[in-house]
Amino acid sequence: MYYIGKDNYVTGKLSGQVAKFSLTVNGVEYSKVNVTAAPDFKYYANSLIKNVSDIVKVNAYDANGRLLDSKPLSITTYQGEEGKITSAAPFKLGKDSYVTGAYTGDVRKVELQVNGVALQRINVLDGIIKYYAKANIAKATDEVKLVGFNAAGVAVSTKPITITTTDGSVTANPFALGKDGYVTGAYTGDVAKISLTVNGVKQSTISVPAGSEFKYYAKTLIKNASDVVVLTAYDTIGGVLSTVNIAIDNSTTMTSGTVTPNTFKIGTNSYVDGTYTGDVAKVELEVNGIKYGQIPATGNTIHYFAASLITQTSDLVKVNVYDTAGKQLDSKLVSLTAPTGTVTAANAKVGDSYLSGTATGDVTKVTLSVNGTVQSSVAFVQADKSYRYYIKNLNLKPTDDVKIVGMDARGNTLNISDVTINN
Repeated sequence: MYYIGKDNYVTGKLSGQVAKFSLTVNGVEYSKVNVTAAPDFKYYANSLIKNVSDIVKVNAYDANGRLLDSKPLSITTYQGEEGKITSAAPFKLGKDSYVTGAYTGDVRKVELQVNGVALQRINVLDGIIKYYAKANIAKATDEVKLVGFNAAGVAVSTKPITITTTDGSVTANPFALGKDGYVTGAYTGDVAKISLTVNGVKQSTISVPAGSEFKYYAKTLIKNASDVVVLTAYDTIGGVLSTVNIAIDNSTTMTSGTVTPNTFKIGTNSYVDGTYTGDVAKVELEVNGIKYGQIPATGNTIHYFAASLITQTSDLVKVNVYDTAGKQLDSKLVSLTAPTGTVTAANAKVGDSYLSGTATGDVTKVTLSVNGTVQSSVAFVQADKSYRYYIKNLNLKPTDDVKIVGMDARGNTLNISDVTINN
């Protein structure tokens, strides 16, 4: 038997006085070759025998070239070796991406058939089948088969694929209005994504993390106890697996808190400071009816920059505090005080280099007024409340009208006192 697609040689056994043999294909006899390995023989025929319909004979000759025998050769197409798909795992819609399985024997390629349509054939190796099918298997009613082919390209095994659907459930904790930032809960099964629908408006779909718990940011979405909120769970391809209504816990909306601001001294303080209690989450400053940005409240203290906002004691300043939902919990007026202080100077003599003196209260720097002209230079008050002001370049005389001017940190005049210049 000669297998087209497998054999290259016609082979067989010889007996008797056969010294040469030849091949005749479709009436054409090809060259005689000597017997070299009796009783076996082989004749190269790969380029001679091409079709199963070819008529082929093997001819045997003695040493004188006399035909001793002629036998017909059976020809068939090589069908390959046996192979078998031994197992194929069920394919779960919405979860699995691959059809997987195993094989034995001569299985070189596999193809997937979906509803009678043959898809691409792929190579397999080491007894393992892994065929990407996520885009091809869409419904549980799809009829899917896995077909194995041997080296000759002959289908040697077929295995039906069981299609199953995804399943899973989701549970959600009550959402505490005014307190919670996230809808939280747990999931089971094939849940891969979740979304939130608030009052009929579907929000973005997000992936769930590995494990069994999830959280969905909802602080800006759920605002009222009357909101209708639904959580929907999906598989990987977007199939709905479960829905659950979110209970809104309104008890936490009964938040409370107080704020106690410290007195703010204009020209000295830069921040409105104070303390708060309760559920305060944000702090806001209001000056003369204008509300400035809300800042987070932490550690039961407030610290709000206001140096550029509060400029005079007649300003109406409030500290407003809010909970996480933005509900105002308290509002308190800030007491404003003006800086105070005095400045005095020791007597100076004509020709002195410095004028010395002391300051009290909020006086942080001094300058000099000479005959009604305020000097541009200043001297800073030291920690011990003393100061020294350079005067040599002013050439002061006893007849000059000299005054020492005490100022706060902003340059506001707090106190003026006379300076005596002696000869």
